[in-house]
Amino acid sequence: MPKEATEKATAEKSTEVVTTTSLQESSETIAELIRIAKLTVYIYSPSLTPRIFNTNRMLDICQEFALRRPQNKIDILVDEASQLHKVDHQLLKLSQRCSSRIAIKIINSEIPKRGDEFVCIDKNGYFHRPSTGHVEAHCCFDNAQKTAEFLKFFHESWELSASDSNLRSMLL
Repeated sequence: MPKEATEKATAEKSTEVVTTTSLQESSETIAELIRIAKLTVYIYSPSLTPRIFNTNRMLDICQEFALRRPQNKIDILVDEASQLHKVDHQLLKLSQRCSSRIAIKIINSEIPKRGDEFVCIDKNGYFHRPSTGHVEAHCCFDNAQKTAEFLKFFHESWELSASDSNLRSMLL
């Protein structure tokens, strides 16, 4: 998706669904989605796909969002912690520095694996990659109904999941 299309959809808080066709476009689109978030960001990604979430721009935009207002928060659900440590994930480090604003939980093993990943902002915007094995994804900056579907899964899973002590430990 060209940058101009993202900017236009963002400016208009468009209900139009835009499609990304590369991991780089996905990362840029998610960054734009987080940039316009007012209060909350919810990320469900089995491994916080490094080519999407482990970039300097993503780190900067998440840090800026988390520090913008004391009420802002980013909640992240992942399937396991080992991959985050293996790639020295920047969002993991940021969550350790901003622990009151950014939380990461390991999804409860009794919850069936989904095979997709999504990001929701507030109660109205979402990004969805239907399969982590493919690059194509969809984003809508203003669709409360579809966002609510993702948030239902996220909130239910969040309540059943736990923080991992390996994720909270500070690196010296």
